[in-house]
Amino acid sequence: MTARLGCFARRAAWSAAAGSAWWTQRADCNSRGRWEDEAPVTERLAPAVAAARLARQARDRQFDGYIEPEVLAELLAAGRTGLVVVDVRDSDFRAARTGRLKIRGAWHAPACELRSDAVPLVEALRGADTVVFHCMFSQQRGPACAQAYAQHRRKVTPPLPAQRVLVLRDGFAGFQERFGGGANAEELFEGVGPWNSSSCLKQGRQFVPGPAPS
Repeated sequence: MTARLGCFARRAAWSAAAGSAWWTQRADCNSRGRWEDEAPVTERLAPAVAAARLARQARDRQFDGYIEPEVLAELLAAGRTGLVVVDVRDSDFRAARTGRLKIRGAWHAPACELRSDAVPLVEALRGADTVVFHCMFSQQRGPACAQAYAQHRRKVTPPLPAQRVLVLRDGFAGFQERFGGGANAEELFEGVGPWNSSSCLKQGRQFVPGPAPS
C-alpha cells in the first residue's frame, strides 16, 4: 500500500511538471526508471505551457528547428524540389474537422509507427535535402518524431548527405487556418484518400529527388 501511495505521489508530481516537458512522458510505476508516452495532444496547449515546452526543447533537440507556415506554403507553391513533408498524425489523420485533408504531396507516417522505428523513413528520404514534420498542432508528436528521425540519421554510417530536419510551426491545423480558404488552396491541400491501415512507407512509396534547387 505504501509503495502504491508513493507511486501515485510521483505521478501527481510529474503531472504538475509535464507541462514543461517537450516530449511529454509519465512514470511507469510497474518498472522503476522506465518511461512511456502520454496520449497525443488533441487540443492546442495553453500558451504558457507551449512556451515552456519550446524552451526545454531548445536545450536538447537534434532537429534543426521550426519552419513558419508562410515559408512552407511559398516553397510548396513554387514546386521546391528536395523538400518532403511528413504528416505524423495518427487517428486524427482523417479528422472531419480538418475536412479529411493533408498537405499536398505529404507522406503519411503515423507517429505510432515512426517513433518506434524511424529506420524506413530515414532510408527512404536519403535523397531529400529538407524534411518537414508535422502533426495536428506540432506540439508533441511532430517534434518527437523529428527528434527520433534526426537521432537515428546521426547514427547512420557512413554519414548521410546534409539534410535539414524541421517541424511545421502550428501543425496542420494552423496551416489550414491560414491557407485553407485561399485562392491557392487546391495547390496546397489534397484529400487523404481511401482508408488504409498501413502508412505510405509500408505501401512502398519512395522519394525520388528532382534536380538540385537553384
